[in-house]
Amino acid sequence: MPTRRQTLMVVLVWVLSAVLMACGGADDSRRPTRVPTRIPPTPTLRSTALPEVDEAPAIGDAERPVTLLFAVPADRKTATTRQIAQQLSQYLSDSLGLSFAVELSDESSALDLLCSGAPALAWVSAFTYAAARQECEVTPLLAVKRGRSPDFTIGQSAEIVARTEITDLSQMAGQTFCRSDDQDVAMAWVLPALLLSSAGVNPFIELKAVRDYPDDAAVILALQAGECAAAAFRPGDFDQALLDAVSAVADVEGERPDYSDLKAAVHVIVPAADTTAPATTGQWRGLATGVLPFEVLVAAPENALPKSLGNLENLRNSLAEQIAAFFNDRVEGTTRLKRLLDADGILPVSAQHYRSFVTMLERAGWRMAFFP
Repeated sequence: MPTRRQTLMVVLVWVLSAVLMACGGADDSRRPTRVPTRIPPTPTLRSTALPEVDEAPAIGDAERPVTLLFAVPADRKTATTRQIAQQLSQYLSDSLGLSFAVELSDESSALDLLCSGAPALAWVSAFTYAAARQECEVTPLLAVKRGRSPDFTIGQSAEIVARTEITDLSQMAGQTFCRSDDQDVAMAWVLPALLLSSAGVNPFIELKAVRDYPDDAAVILALQAGECAAAAFRPGDFDQALLDAVSAVADVEGERPDYSDLKAAVHVIVPAADTTAPATTGQWRGLATGVLPFEVLVAAPENALPKSLGNLENLRNSLAEQIAAFFNDRVEGTTRLKRLLDADGILPVSAQHYRSFVTMLERAGWRMAFFP
C-alpha cells in the first residue's frame, strides 16, 4: 500500500503534466486546417437586347438632301434671291430625283462645307476654290461670265504702269506703290500684290510704302513727280488717266507737264491679260496668267458621295448640266443669273482651266481663303 508520501508525489506529477500541456509544452506538430473564405457564386448576367436603331437616311432623301450654297454678299440676300434659290432646289429635285437644299451663305461657310465630307456644292470666289483645292480634292464645274456677247469676260486683269526707270516688277523692292480710289480693290491692290509676290517682291514688307490717291489722274501726276514708282489700272484706264491728268493741271500756274511729258515719264510694264471668255471650253487652254477669275461652282470631293448614287462623274456632269439649264432658261434665265450671281452667263470648266491662277497663288505664297 503506497504511503502518503508516494501518493502526494503521484498527484504532483499529474498536476505538473497538466500544466505543461496547457502551456503548450506538449509536442504537437499538427497544423490547424485552414478553412477558405466562402465566396458567393457570381450570378450569370442575362444580356439585354439593344434598342433597334433606324438606318441613316440615304443621301438625296428628303431628310438628307444634297446641299448647294451660294456665297453672296449680304445685300444680295433678298426675298427675291431666296425665292430663286427655292426654285432651283425644286428644279434639281424634279430633274435628278434627289432632294436638294439650296441656300444663300458666305465664303467661309462654303469653304467649311466643301471639305467637311458632306455631299455639297457651292458657288464661291476663285480664292475660296483655290483654298478648298488645297484642303480637299474639290472639282470646279461651272464659271460665271460677265459682259455682252461676243465680248463676255471670265475674270479681271490689270495693267501695271511704272516710271520709265522701272522695267520689271522685280525692281520694285524698296520702291513706293500708288493706289487710286477710282480702281476697285482687286485692281488697285490684290492683283498687283499677287504679281509682285510672284516676281519675288513681298508687297507687305519689301515695298518702301503704299500711298493712296483720290483718283487716277492724281496717281499719274504722283508717278510723274516721283512720289511713287508704280500703280495698277483696269485695262483702258491708263490712257484716259493721262488725259485727265493733263486737264487737272491746265489751270495750275507755273510749270505744268503736258501729255507728252506724262507719256514720257510713265509706261506699261505688265500688260493686261486676256480675259475673253471662250464660246466653248472644249479646246480652251484655260485662264491666262494674271487673270482673277469670276465666281465658280465647285463640287465636294468624290468621297463625299456614296457609290450607291452610281457613277459619280456622271452625277457631277448631270448636276452641272441641270444648273446650267436653269440659268439658261429663255424666259427667266437672264433674271435668275443677274439676281443670284450678278452674272450674264455661265460656262462649263474643269480644274485644268484654273492651272495658271492656282500657280500664281502658289508662287506668291497666297494663303487667304477668300477675299471679300
